[in-house]
Amino acid sequence: MLKCPNCGVENPDLSNECVQCGYPLEQTGSPEGKGKQKKILPLCLIAAILLIAVLCGIFLMNRNEKDVGLFYGLAWGTSYSDVKAELEQESIGKVTTDDKKQIVIVSAENFDNHEGVSAKILYKFDEDGAVYSVFIAIDNENSAYSDQELIRLYEKEFTDLYGEGEANDDVVLTNWTTPESSIQLTYLSDGFIILEYTDADHEEVEE
Repeated sequence: MLKCPNCGVENPDLSNECVQCGYPLEQTGSPEGKGKQKKILPLCLIAAILLIAVLCGIFLMNRNEKDVGLFYGLAWGTSYSDVKAELEQESIGKVTTDDKKQIVIVSAENFDNHEGVSAKILYKFDEDGAVYSVFIAIDNENSAYSDQELIRLYEKEFTDLYGEGEANDDVVLTNWTTPESSIQLTYLSDGFIILEYTDADHEEVEE
């Protein structure tokens, strides 16, 4: 009910003027309309919060794969069959396998989005058939990058992610240690650069 401010008479909610004295009455909206507005606002807020949480989760998941030093998110210890299946389904290049020797090699063009740079990626497995290393031979002979430019790009990327690496000699340039991996950058010869990711917990078996 709407109370008339002039004469004090109670009027129906939708009245535009007082039934007693004709004084104009101000509409403040129905309780039902207010209830709907109150319900809509929290729902929109919840939806916005959920969307932000999902986007943040995706960003952090993608970033964490690099932060811990995994090559394309491949977990160390993954079996030969699982690595083979995953690469054949979502490969960054042509996949060659040898089931008997448990060898997986990927031939990639425009590697790491560097136009003209190709790479041979060798996945190494231990005696139990679990991946422990990814060896990447980068061929820079047909790109517009100089060897030093490409090396600086990788050094900057890894340093931004993992901090300053440990400098070595002129051949093995830098090592970076991450929570999951040891990453080694090597300048093999003109036009050829080596990147190797190795499981930080892997121990070479002496024969």
